[in-house]
Amino acid sequence: DSIGLDTHFIRAGGDSVTAMRLVGTAQQRGISLSVVAIFENPTLQAMAQAAKVVTEHDLHDVPPFSLLPSALRDVDMLRQDASRACSTEPEQVLDVYPATALQEGIMSLSQQGDGAYVARNIFRLPPTMDVDRLKRACEDTYTRHEILRTRIVMLRDQTLQVVIDDELRWRNDTVLQSYVAHCKSEPMGYGAPLSRFGIVSTSTNETWFILTLHHAIYDGWSSKLLIDAVMSAYEVGPHHQIHGSSAPFNRFIKYLVEDCDESASVDFWRDQSAGFEPFTFPQGPRQTPSDTQWARLRHELPLSSHAIVDVTTNALLRTAWALTLSAHADTSDVAFGATISGRNVPVPRVEMMVGPTFATVPVRVTMQGATSIQKLLSDVQKSSIDMVPHQQFGLLRIRDIGPDAQNLCRFKTLLVVQSSDQESLRGSDGGDFGQVLNVAADEHEHDNIFRSYAITLECSMHKDRVIVDAHYDTNTIAPEMMVMVLNHFRRAFVNLSDGQVDTSMTIRQSLDLFGGEDKRVIDKWAAQTTAPPKQIDACLHDLFRRQVLSRPDEEAVHAWDMSATYAELDDMSSLLAHHLVSQDGHSAGESLIPFC
Repeated sequence: DSIGLDTHFIRAGGDSVTAMRLVGTAQQRGISLSVVAIFENPTLQAMAQAAKVVTEHDLHDVPPFSLLPSALRDVDMLRQDASRACSTEPEQVLDVYPATALQEGIMSLSQQGDGAYVARNIFRLPPTMDVDRLKRACEDTYTRHEILRTRIVMLRDQTLQVVIDDELRWRNDTVLQSYVAHCKSEPMGYGAPLSRFGIVSTSTNETWFILTLHHAIYDGWSSKLLIDAVMSAYEVGPHHQIHGSSAPFNRFIKYLVEDCDESASVDFWRDQSAGFEPFTFPQGPRQTPSDTQWARLRHELPLSSHAIVDVTTNALLRTAWALTLSAHADTSDVAFGATISGRNVPVPRVEMMVGPTFATVPVRVTMQGATSIQKLLSDVQKSSIDMVPHQQFGLLRIRDIGPDAQNLCRFKTLLVVQSSDQESLRGSDGGDFGQVLNVAADEHEHDNIFRSYAITLECSMHKDRVIVDAHYDTNTIAPEMMVMVLNHFRRAFVNLSDGQVDTSMTIRQSLDLFGGEDKRVIDKWAAQTTAPPKQIDACLHDLFRRQVLSRPDEEAVHAWDMSATYAELDDMSSLLAHHLVSQDGHSAGESLIPFC
């Protein structure tokens, strides 16, 4: 189809990933356009009116040590302190700048020693691969990308990034399992290198390339950029100019330090969290934490046309998950965490930047049965656009705003949405790299990243479907319940993304998450009952009293936050009854007090 002035970006198939690429392509042609501007001005004509001309100032390199607070501007002293923290020489310290809120949090959590934030990619190399040439390509990539030579340190109560002038030091072994075990035994902590490159050549003539990276210096988007950089250096040779080379990560830090308004972010998150009350889904552990076991389920969601609804697939997924949580928590005000790429910010060539720009943010969705589908979807998408200037504020700092903000950040579920073409080596064909096989070193290591929350939905968007990997704690939510939750999520997404749905209809009119699968589960439960329940002519409190007398010391209540015997529950209910009677307007046997 032809593109005209009135062509709508989303209706033409655009989403957040294509918006980032459009921004990058425009910048290469001297046009300044942000992701936010694209979604706020979705037609070509409106976009053209919102666009600006790229200035030379936008593309200038950031001077070393220029992003530090005034208290750290003594460069000589800072180099001395940083070199001691990194066990290097002062002249090797090329730059120091603040860490992001996410880097600070990840480094702190990774000190627990479980390897949860370290990714180990193992590549089986084909016999045709020139290993020496591959090593030179990796060394060239290591030199070009400062983030690979970056370490995280704590200096003067601040978390800082230190760029080191260092050469790549290869690690070698003859047994793959031995290499991995040795690598695991050396933690990546403060002041230590956060990237490792290894070659394993076995006695059976197998060759493996192992790339180990800490999540404090890379994200999923970066992994493909790194592999592409190695491939390009391998094909054209080191020291050649590579088309589409990476942007330095300190540009992103410059945006955070100089362009983000902290007071505006505080106001934004205070408004977002105002009056929020936590809800109990999923409920707390059913057993002791030591009995926790993690599991993973995979579902596929069909991706049909939703041209009538001017929202992205990301907004559809967020809305579908909000509806699912609302149904299971029985509340119209829900919150969950969302991990975003962070590459929708107005930073030149951010789409070509190797570094961890991603962030986790709380997402609040408020809905009523009378809310129309169109309004709900529009509100969710608008919220994600409004959040862009404030998405790097950090969960810890959001919590400090106040009690409501603390409640908002106590979410138990996380939604991660990523494009399938972000994965390493996807789409590579021909040549030696076309035969490279990426083998996961340990499925457990990958899943560890998602074990901070009771449920994490990892959604990978493809052209005609969305693949959902659900990582969940079986101690918090039973497997059969998790299947039901995913079925409800799928039903909500399919209904929302159906281009034929009448979006003016209300949620109550058009969305019913209860389906045939749920009925079959209920029928199964009913079939397990050996006899129909008997009718008993007695009041509930009399029946309860009989249980108290017959088995006072047996458990009557087993909940996530407490446990009580029949005798204890009887005592508590009696105390409540006496308290109510003591209040004005209530008398024993005459007042009805509703409870739910």
